Amino acid sequence: MKIKSSFKMFVGIMFVIIGLFSIFNVWSILTFDVPWQTWPIAAITIGVLFIFDKKGFAFAAIGMVIILSVFSGGWNCCGQSEKRIFEERFDLADIDVVNLNLEYGVGNIYLVGEDRDDILFRVSTRDFEDPVISAQIDNVTKRIDVSRDSSGVSKKDRWSFYLGEDVVYDLNLEYGVADVSLDLRDLDVRRVNISEGVSNTRIVFGEGPVAVFIDGGVSNVDFEFLRDSGVVIRVDGDLLDRDFEGFEKRGGDYYSEGFVEGGENIVIEFDGGVGNLNSRFY
Repeated sequence: MKIKSSFKMFVGIMFVIIGLFSIFNVWSILTFDVPWQTWPIAAITIGVLFIFDKKGFAFAAIGMVIILSVFSGGWNCCGQSEKRIFEERFDLADIDVVNLNLEYGVGNIYLVGEDRDDILFRVSTRDFEDPVISAQIDNVTKRIDVSRDSSGVSKKDRWSFYLGEDVVYDLNLEYGVADVSLDLRDLDVRRVNISEGVSNTRIVFGEGPVAVFIDGGVSNVDFEFLRDSGVVIRVDGDLLDRDFEGFEKRGGDYYSEGFVEGGENIVIEFDGGVGNLNSRFY
């Protein structure tokens, strides 16, 4: 490889470093309306083109990035975009079961049980559009669907759910690049389905029983269990690091000391993905 000037080398390396740092979430002060996965890859590509003295292609790529940013509304730098709060409440009167379905993109999800007679959904966001929400009642079952209807995605956005305690919950979550905290200790949850992308997920369990099914992506998942809980964890995936403290492996599955065959156990099935699975007792 022939480098014609140290300046070109500097510019190329600078773009590569910016892209790599962005992928690893170092520049968390920058938020974009363009999906954040796009511009780090573009920066790396432009940097490599400069290093290999492909100046014409590099400037063409820069032009494409500028065009994309213009047509998508550009990007917001250093947290200058205006944050707003959106709230929605769901009455739980005469409801026995809630089927809560969430479709999310980039940001943070926080879910916890509280002593209340409704569900409070609070959003801290830079999106221009409100979440898309529908609620239907079938006898004593309430189905709630919440999804994101916006091209604007920000890692600083947050969806918070404060769930009433006197009903049974089925939770279905699909999310992409997200930090997720599910605190189930004060809730009666019988089933959790999760489809995740590039994410960090923390699930804190109560007494159980509950069945959890996770379709893994590139993720880090932390399970926290009440001491002496009966738990079995089944994992299908060769690219996962597993640290299940207090579990015994039997025939490919992991069992806690409190597990009772046929008892009221927490059952977790994790399928595929790349990342880390961890557990602890509290």
